[in-house]
Amino acid sequence: MIERIKVLLYIIRECFVNIVGYKMKIRRLFKRSRINNVAGNIDTDIKDKGFKHYKLVQKIISDLSLNPKKNRFVEMGPGGTLLNGFTTVLNGWSEYIAVDVFPSQVWSGYPMTLYDKYVEIVEPEKKEALKELIRNSQSFNGSVKYFGTHGLFNNDFKKLVKPLSVDLIYSWGVLEHVVKPKSVFQENYNMLDKNGVVIHVVDTHPHTWSRFNNPLWFLTIPDWLWNIMYGGRGFMNRFQPQNYIDWAKDSGFSVEVYDVEVDNYDINSIRNRLLNRFRGVSDKELLTHRVYLVLTKK
Repeated sequence: MIERIKVLLYIIRECFVNIVGYKMKIRRLFKRSRINNVAGNIDTDIKDKGFKHYKLVQKIISDLSLNPKKNRFVEMGPGGTLLNGFTTVLNGWSEYIAVDVFPSQVWSGYPMTLYDKYVEIVEPEKKEALKELIRNSQSFNGSVKYFGTHGLFNNDFKKLVKPLSVDLIYSWGVLEHVVKPKSVFQENYNMLDKNGVVIHVVDTHPHTWSRFNNPLWFLTIPDWLWNIMYGGRGFMNRFQPQNYIDWAKDSGFSVEVYDVEVDNYDINSIRNRLLNRFRGVSDKELLTHRVYLVLTKK
């Protein structure tokens, strides 16, 4: 009973946050809300937004013996900074382009502090190249570019990125926030070079609902109420891992599930409360925390 009361109060809170904070745009008054998905700790953000993603991409490419050209790298949802882009270009890629649906101030104070810190810790032989890369990219004349609205469907991005012109597409924790993910896979296929690679790390875990003893309460909320709570703010779409795999295959891709991370919640105690479309889903699907998908053209 206590858990149910907590869930009800949280639903009320999320409705309030979405209506007042997002739809009435009060959230925009707060400075940090203009920078997407950063921890606010310099050391943490340097590792999480820079090194982690580049190392993961390199590991997957190596483990699966893939060999994309290193010309154009596109990242969907870079997470408030362009650190991954600087790392990618410094390590031999010709161009890195990041796209967001919700704009982030990637050239504002805190991200610039991160870039300065990166210059401090980078290998001595790369310092001047990094400084020049940051300076040129800030004026949109460098090898790192950012488009902050409409994601892959940004008009300026689409003018720059022609079909078959991208060698690697990457996202971490993005697709689970997209309302119509199938359109993303179709767009990925169109822009990807015939020998290119797509890596999507999809976080299907309960996100903020992990605060509850059984986070799967989030799969009991009817769609009409879910839309009041989260509609228009880019929260979880509640699709399951197999949905993404099917959409990728329907778009023409071969799909490799590189890795799966699984949580350990008690499904049996809540399964009968789940929305009808989730009741027939396997335990492993419902408990999947994160799935790593690698896509190539057939």
